[in-house]
Amino acid sequence: MKQNLILFACGIILCASCKKNVTSPKTIIGEWNWTIEKYNNQKYNKTPENTGIQENLWFNTNGTYSLTQNNVVVNEGTYTTSIVTGYQGNLVTDVLFTNSRVKDSVASYLLSTDSLYFSPNLMGSVGASTRHYGRQK
Repeated sequence: MKQNLILFACGIILCASCKKNVTSPKTIIGEWNWTIEKYNNQKYNKTPENTGIQENLWFNTNGTYSLTQNNVVVNEGTYTTSIVTGYQGNLVTDVLFTNSRVKDSVASYLLSTDSLYFSPNLMGSVGASTRHYGRQK
């Protein structure tokens, strides 16, 4: 009985001392310029050159964002980022957009130093487009 009690106490101590590593999303703060939206068939790709749309996306340190097209604000509100598990068990970074029209618009993204990619494919969907933004320096 004493041995079981010692094993139980050791198990409690081990469980209590374990920490789950929580990874914070990389920062998307800054200005981003839209460069291309890629589709499975290249002839459907969209760019500022073939659409005439100059698009800029700002993520601010205070949790607000704004999206402009040809220098006109077309969307603005607040955002939060999180890391979730995708359909295939992979970790995916999401951004939740909230504004006066939409309370729960979620987009999955991949971020490198100077590139920001939005795509439902990151969650495990198939056949969706990927939208690329370059960091404004």
